[in-house]
Amino acid sequence: GLLSAQVAFEKHVWAVLSRNHAIAVGLIVVVVFILSLVAWAKCPQDYATQVRQTHTVGTISAAQFAFHSGPACRRTTRLRLFFGKYPEQEALDKDMNLGSGVHVVGPIHREDLVSASPIAGPLSSAARNRSSASNAVIAFTVVLSIVTVADSAFSWLDRSQAVAHMAAMRSFCISAPTDELNGGLSYCNQAQCVAWATSGAVPEADPKFCKGVRWFNDTQQHGIETCLMYGRAAPCCAGCITGGAKGFLDDEYQTLKSVLGVVADIGALIFSFLASRYALNESVAEDYIDVSLVRGGGSHRKQSSNTEMTEPLSTQFLERVFGKALVDVAAKQTTASGNTHQRRSCLAAGVDNFELCDWAQDWDDFFDNENLIQQGHSCWTAGVSIPTRCLGIHDLEDVLAAWVESPQITLLHMMPPLLIAVTLYFVQIKWPSITGMDLMLLPGFGSGSSAMELSALLFAVLFFAFCICSMYVFFILAVEHVVIVTSHRIFYVRHRRRCFLCCILGPELRVDIFRHDRDVFYGIMHGVSLSLIQRCLRLPWAPGNVFMQSRYGLLQLVRAHGKATDVYNVVSQLTQPSQSLTWEGLRRAGVDPRHCQDMVRGALTKVGDAVYSVESQPDELFSAEPPDICLGHASETPVFCWAVKQTGHLGSPYNTNTDIIVTTGRVLLWSRTCYKTFDCR
Repeated sequence: GLLSAQVAFEKHVWAVLSRNHAIAVGLIVVVVFILSLVAWAKCPQDYATQVRQTHTVGTISAAQFAFHSGPACRRTTRLRLFFGKYPEQEALDKDMNLGSGVHVVGPIHREDLVSASPIAGPLSSAARNRSSASNAVIAFTVVLSIVTVADSAFSWLDRSQAVAHMAAMRSFCISAPTDELNGGLSYCNQAQCVAWATSGAVPEADPKFCKGVRWFNDTQQHGIETCLMYGRAAPCCAGCITGGAKGFLDDEYQTLKSVLGVVADIGALIFSFLASRYALNESVAEDYIDVSLVRGGGSHRKQSSNTEMTEPLSTQFLERVFGKALVDVAAKQTTASGNTHQRRSCLAAGVDNFELCDWAQDWDDFFDNENLIQQGHSCWTAGVSIPTRCLGIHDLEDVLAAWVESPQITLLHMMPPLLIAVTLYFVQIKWPSITGMDLMLLPGFGSGSSAMELSALLFAVLFFAFCICSMYVFFILAVEHVVIVTSHRIFYVRHRRRCFLCCILGPELRVDIFRHDRDVFYGIMHGVSLSLIQRCLRLPWAPGNVFMQSRYGLLQLVRAHGKATDVYNVVSQLTQPSQSLTWEGLRRAGVDPRHCQDMVRGALTKVGDAVYSVESQPDELFSAEPPDICLGHASETPVFCWAVKQTGHLGSPYNTNTDIIVTTGRVLLWSRTCYKTFDCR
């Protein structure tokens, strides 16, 4: 048999080698030499890979500080520094705690800013079309990936049914008599097999497998192994599995189609996942410095594991690094320190209710004796306690504003629980037809299809409600979100306390720091109307999103529980002093300064030091409080004002009113949609 042939071949090879000692010795020497060469190449002789990077403190754009406490006194601290431009949100959330996808401050792309604009006045339609095309590409890519996965699943389901058919064909050989003289030989033949397959006893049986059915009289090893496939001892009726495989492979076209289908499914899945990753822009920045400090249970084995020493050092390091970076903007620091009263006078209580705490040496000391969020002036506004040493706020920095914010659960967060709930609903409906049991019926609902549908619907609704409530408690209520704006940086602090009920065994903290150097040259606010619940509660809010752009990139600040105009007024003051327009220059250009001043007096009312109120246009039906325009510096004055109206399309119920205000250093636009007036005359 096969075993004896293999033994004879090995004896022949050994005999040949015995007659040729030189060849054997040469092969051994070559093998030993190659192994020695490989071992010598793998021995450590120098650095495997060397990477050298040089970053100056003047190019630092953002930083992160976070720690996470776990069981057995385990604690992980991370410190990151980013250079050049603001990193993407995916880079900030990579390997970082409290990165659940809900945030109120973060960098965005300019295309996202264009797509988020509710008013199409000053924005480019071409940029809006590019943003729509990008969103369409992402949507089509995701849909294509889902369709590809579904198609592959159905294809493999067909192949699994083919395997089940082969198992059904195997039952013919299993049910055959084992005695050749008592019906075994007369049963195990092609004619009887075809009659059995066409009789309908097993619907999945294909008569093509009968070509391989025959009686095995071989009592050697091959015959024994063949009969064991059917749970019998030799002699037996066999060949059902072999005949089924040959019948499947006899059709060359179907075989080639199946092989190509497997290759195509694997390739399509790989390509769809890669395309989805590229379309969703999940690539993260690599131009940053990342330092991780881990403390395990027990004593400190390394000095870096002593977080009581390394965490204050990390905070001091951030303060020193940003302090060195602020040397180049000393003039702006002097200007900012001289306008403190002006800045605080034009800010509302929603962003001005904070206290500075300089006694806390580290975060543990602060949280043991103080709360990050304090009681505010009213039940709708909260105060903030700012630990200046823990945040690494420099002595030359002034804290301008601070407020508490809470992110909202969006449709993107609700989609996974909704899809799972819908899937659970259909699975429960199909459960009786699959298993034949009514295990999913709730007591008191009776029986039948209507009771099954009601039970499935109730299960799905309860599951969806449980997921949304758990997400809201774990990611929204349990996490404190605080935004702090200084004269040179923006701090976004997220803190979650220890909660054994939510399986949070230790406190978590994350601080995202964005540098702006008081050099914001573009700002925009998108205000939205109150929801029905907020209107019924008569909340004094005006929610919206504020965007600010500096030389480091574009930032988004979400204000969902307060007035977005307060945040916009803070951003409006983060500018450099500029005197691009002067009255003397306007006279030389042929502009009458008296006419400009008349326009300013008719549209603006001075309510404070460098604070002006904009008069509403006559056709605005509701009497809203006029917004305040806060200028960045006392030397900045309004030069010209112009109110324009853009009539909406015939099918639109809105007109767009826009006030254009030109100052000595900037151009401000206030656009809002108003209902059209209805006149029966």
